[in-house]
Order: sequence, then C-alpha cells, then structure tokens
Amino acid sequence: MIKGNPRRAIAGALALGLMVATGMGSVSVAGASSRVPPGTLLGDVPAAAPGDFTFGQSISVSGNTAIMGSTTTITLRPGVFTNGPGIAYIYEKHGQVWSPIPVATLDAPAGGQFFGSQVSISGNTALVSDPTINSDPGNAYVYVKTRAGWPTTPTVTLTTPNGVGGGVLSGHTIALIAGTPGQGNINIYSEATDGWSTTPTAVIPSLNSQFFTSRLTLSGSTLTFGSEDISTGDKTVNVYTESRTGWPMTPSAVLPDPAGVPYSCFGNALGVSGKTLVVGSPTGCSADGVTYIYTEGKTGWPTAPSATLQNPSRVPVSHGGELTGGFGGVVAVSGKTVVISDANATGTSGASYIYRKGDAGFWPTVPTATLADPQATKGDRFGFTLAMSGTTLFVDAGGADVNQPVPTMGGTVYLFQS
Repeated sequence: MIKGNPRRAIAGALALGLMVATGMGSVSVAGASSRVPPGTLLGDVPAAAPGDFTFGQSISVSGNTAIMGSTTTITLRPGVFTNGPGIAYIYEKHGQVWSPIPVATLDAPAGGQFFGSQVSISGNTALVSDPTINSDPGNAYVYVKTRAGWPTTPTVTLTTPNGVGGGVLSGHTIALIAGTPGQGNINIYSEATDGWSTTPTAVIPSLNSQFFTSRLTLSGSTLTFGSEDISTGDKTVNVYTESRTGWPMTPSAVLPDPAGVPYSCFGNALGVSGKTLVVGSPTGCSADGVTYIYTEGKTGWPTAPSATLQNPSRVPVSHGGELTGGFGGVVAVSGKTVVISDANATGTSGASYIYRKGDAGFWPTVPTATLADPQATKGDRFGFTLAMSGTTLFVDAGGADVNQPVPTMGGTVYLFQS
C-alpha cells in the first residue's frame, strides 16, 4: 500500500495483492514484505510541509504507469485549516514490480487548491485538472513523457476563460468541461504530430436545461457523462460517439434511469471500456444502490441495461437496514471485468466487488469476488476511489490514517493484480 503523502515521507509500503477470482469468490492478498517492508521511510518530512488531505482522491492507470492526485490542507492554528496547493504523483511498474516511490511529483503550477482532484493518464501522456468552483479562468495541465522521463512542469496548459470542470484523456484525445460549475460546453482537444493543440478541435454544446452530475469518461471514440434535467429532476446518461467526420454536437444515445425515479443518483458514477458502459446509481438519492451494465450493439447503445447489479451487502430497509450504503458510487471497468465499490459497507470500513463476464457473454448478478478493507477498520472507506487497466486494480481507502497527527487526513492506496 501507498500510505499518506509519499512526498513527505509518511508513505508506507506498496501492498501487492494477488487477486484470485474463483467461483467461490475468494480473494488472496499477499503480504507486502515480499516487495517493500510496511512503513518504509521514503524521505525526510519538511518542517513546514502542509498536511496531506486526501491522497488518492483521484487515480488513473494505463498499462505500467499510474497517476494519483492529492489535495492538501494547511493548519492555520489548532482545529482551523485552509486548502493548500494540490499535488499529483506518477508511479511506474518495472518488470513485475510497482515502485512505491513516485518517479515524478507534480506541483500545482499556479498553486491551485484543486489541482490533482481529477487526474487521467494514457500511454506517455498525463492530464491533471485544476477545477474551479466559480466562473474564474481555469486550467488543465498536460504532461508528456520524453526520453528523459516525466517533466515536472506542464508540456501544455489548456486554459478556458470561464472555468474548468475537470477533464479526461484517452489516446490522442482530451475532453474538458469548460464553463460555469454544473453547466458548460465540452471542449475536445487533439494531439497532432507536432503535439497537443491548445485550441479545441471541437466544442460540444451544453444540453439545454440540464447540468452535469458526473465526471466525463472517455474510452477511444466513446465519451459519456451524467446529467439532470433542472425542471424535472430526471437523470440520464449521455453518450457521444466519434465518427469519421468528428464528434457529434448532440448525443448519439441518451440512457434514461431504468428506475424512473426523479432526483436519483443514476449516472453519478460512470465507467466505459470498449463496448461496455457501467452506470452507478448509489444509495443516497434513492432507496437502493444499484449498478447497470450496458453493452453496445450493432445499432449502437441500447436504452435498456444488459445487466442490473444490486448491492450484495445491503440489508433492505424493510428488514431493518439503513440507507447508508454507497454501492455504485465508484465503478471501474476494463475488458470483461467490472469493479464496483461501496465505501460505506461494513460500518464504513468499505468493500469492493468484482464481476467477471462469463464465457457465454453474460454478466453475473452476484460478485465473482469480494475485496474487503485489508485493515478492517471502521472509517477507512475502502473503495473511495478505483482505477483499473487490464489486470491491474488500484483501490483507495480515503479515510485511512485519518487520526494520524500528520497528515490531517490520510488515504491509503492498495494495488491488486490478477
């Protein structure tokens, strides 16, 4: 596991686990001592360093490279804090081993408080967003790895005059929300042979009377985001598919909430990989946490899900349960594997559930395997963030080490490999 803030030596070790998906749903986690002893000191703690607030708040992984974002807090006086500049860390896998020491530490170029709250990586390119909470000009920063390694200053800065709501990267394409919080256009940027353009190659206009309810997700030629109708509260997921002529100005498909419940959480979490789209509708907005899987067909994306996954750990209210689960609040998908977390499971210790598509082409409605909080500690919120690429899965326990004197709050990231 990577604990706390590796830059300030409150990092622990990398817990390399063997994720074994079997018919019984068993999971075996190997000890960290075979790689790096737990609690390995990674450097000196600067005397005036601000405490890390949420290490692993945002994670993205692509092949042998991962990026993890961390927003920070500065103690003004006992019990009084303010937001500090965000940080992002890049990690690499060499051979069969992920190093617990970041190969690059990216500081907020403009001291942005939300720098690192959304990160994305694809191949040798990383994107770190610094979302704004108002209409002030905002930035998203592109870092391109060279033969000398990862740069610590941005290769390209994407700036919008009326705010940035976070961006996502896939291949040679970046999609960025540009506009006031909740609403705005989607700017598409493309990488050419001479590098990334700072001028959008396409601008997808905002939907009338709707606002964004999720982050953008992008995989190849498929872009998705959740939205809510301001007047009715109806939730939908909007899918845009790039064609040979470019990106469409209107959705290629609009997926309605199968439950038909206004002001639900449908679309609050999204994941897309190839022809598979995962839509989370976590507990909190409606009676039950549920996740839907959609499969793109020859005629496009269907409006009805191919699989509906119910919270495996929740006790219904009618049987004495409470609406405290978060199943579907965070999802990840890669190939034939879907991971869904419930950071509030088992007394906020948290759990993540793995679903593996069968050889017959059907998704199981019960987990193939379950990952529990390795520390089994209330408040760890294991599954606060997920990121998956191929056989590599990162799971963040956003509340871990919250009682440590430094940082003010913690965060522990676990790595599982199948």
